[in-house]
Amino acid sequence: MKIIIFVVFIGLAILAFRGMRWAYVSYVVLGLLYFPFSMGFRLDPHPCELALSLPLAIHSLGNYAHIVLLAFFFLMTRAQWSSRGHNF
Repeated sequence: MKIIIFVVFIGLAILAFRGMRWAYVSYVVLGLLYFPFSMGFRLDPHPCELALSLPLAIHSLGNYAHIVLLAFFFLMTRAQWSSRGHNF
């Protein structure tokens, strides 16, 4: 099942990079629903640690997967704005 979801996300990402707004919106909505779906919509929230410290900041900067995914999402969002005639 995860392979099918992965293929759908890749397909939507490719279409979103080509400037198709419906694919971008679908990608974002499905991305937001992915985590509750993967847990069977049984959410068990835990309190967040709100204290900012140097070790936590260093740990966050070492999370390369999140940095790459955020950069990918930024590029996809920029492609959406560029396809509408905006220059940023």
